[in-house]
Amino acid sequence: MKRIIEVKGTEGGIDARLFAKDLAKAYLCLADRLS
Repeated sequence: MKRIIEVKGTEGGIDARLFAKDLAKAYLCLADRLS
C-alpha cells in the first residue's frame, strides 16, 4: 500500500485509482452482506 502511494507518475496514479476502486467494491460487498 505504501509503495503505491510513493510511486509518482501516470502509471502509479492509475494503479492507485484501480486499487481504490477494488477496495471500495470489496467494502460495499462486505457491508451489503453484514446488513
